[in-house]
Amino acid sequence: MPNPIAAVEHMRMARCTGEPRNNEVRASIEGARWLVQQSRFAEAIQLMDALVYSGAPIESQDAEAAVQVIYSALEHDTDEGERALRLALLADDAYPTVRAQILSTMATHLEAEGDLTGAWQKLSMAIDSDPGNPQLAIHEVTLFAGAGMWPRARESAHSALVRLGLGRPDSGSPCSAFLHDAVLNPAAACIRREAQPAEIAPQALRFLDLVQRIKDRPLHSYYASAQGQTQRGRSYPPELRMVSRKWHKVFPNEVRRRHRSARTLNSFTMRWSAAWSESTANPWLDLLEQEPVALDVMEILKDLEAAAQQVEVRAGCTWSAGVIEPLLSRMLQIAEATCAGGAGASNAAQSRVDAETYRAFVGFAARLRHRSNNQEFGRVRLSLTRMSALNDAHGSTSV
Repeated sequence: MPNPIAAVEHMRMARCTGEPRNNEVRASIEGARWLVQQSRFAEAIQLMDALVYSGAPIESQDAEAAVQVIYSALEHDTDEGERALRLALLADDAYPTVRAQILSTMATHLEAEGDLTGAWQKLSMAIDSDPGNPQLAIHEVTLFAGAGMWPRARESAHSALVRLGLGRPDSGSPCSAFLHDAVLNPAAACIRREAQPAEIAPQALRFLDLVQRIKDRPLHSYYASAQGQTQRGRSYPPELRMVSRKWHKVFPNEVRRRHRSARTLNSFTMRWSAAWSESTANPWLDLLEQEPVALDVMEILKDLEAAAQQVEVRAGCTWSAGVIEPLLSRMLQIAEATCAGGAGASNAAQSRVDAETYRAFVGFAARLRHRSNNQEFGRVRLSLTRMSALNDAHGSTSV
């Protein structure tokens, strides 16, 4: 690549000939990117400072590229404290589109740390700085959706449509299509946007629809019956046994086995096609639609959570809040019913929750605490305490 500094100077000189200003902006960004690649971080920062403090107009898409380069350079050339200070100064003084991108990036980091209130505040400031930026509108919807705050996500999508003047869903704009979808069903809109590879989206959306209906169905009467209270774990009633046998014929064993031996996401290397290719997923999705009582069988719920974990690493927190947490909540309902019937010594063994499921519940509690969902966190923590009392092997939990 030719000397980037010379290229930038050439662009500045060219302004007097009537060349567009954005050519100069993009030359500065490319020059700074090249300097970062050459490990000349201080020079890259100087070049970007000259650009963003110039007061000249910078379009939203150029601002996004500029902030990415700034972050990359600062990450290598400054410590955490200095980096935070430099970014705060930029957020105060830079051109509005650049300020908006910095605030949006700060929001992303705060969201990852579990500070959803701080993330929303930064994102709200970003939207105020660059209200016509459709990517910021999408970011706000996904922020609320990722926290399972569906009404707020719908409100955000509706406000963005008004603010951006996107009155028709068929305007040809991907942003318009997403926001109109999000007004109706933010979880589905986010998963349709996020699911990778794209061919899993139809199956993922069917699954989302099934799982989101769980909360409207009471548990099978077995869990409240006298038989269930005294003989829990010995034998499901015929209806549940039958659906369990059907399930084992259609759900891929590979998912079940790999999930048992590699529970954490970090070691979860299974190909998505093991559960989510069209030919594999449709048979077990058909069974769930035809026999919703399957969602009252703990082993089936465990298999579904295993399959859902395959997608979570690709579809992010929206999938977690929309699918994995409702599954874990249903599993917890069953475990609570089991524990309620397991206080007697004669059937304490049947009332124990296996260690793997217990760890999943601990992870569920951690997610809730991470998002400051204190009421639900308290309920899950109390259930974990009861389960621990029934099975000393689980030990105590620090959640």
